[in-house]
Amino acid sequence: MTRNLLYTAVTRARRLVVVVGRELCMRQMVDNNRIVRRYSALKQQLVLLGGGET
Repeated sequence: MTRNLLYTAVTRARRLVVVVGRELCMRQMVDNNRIVRRYSALKQQLVLLGGGET
């Protein structure tokens, strides 16, 4: 529940954004500017699918 996650969700909308939730939760997300690293293992998955190394 971080600001950058909320920002990404809102900015990817093409025409309309409807935010559903508690106002307190939205305020906490806006106030939370922590950067949390996500470890998705995307690079490793791409290497496996491609059969090579990067």
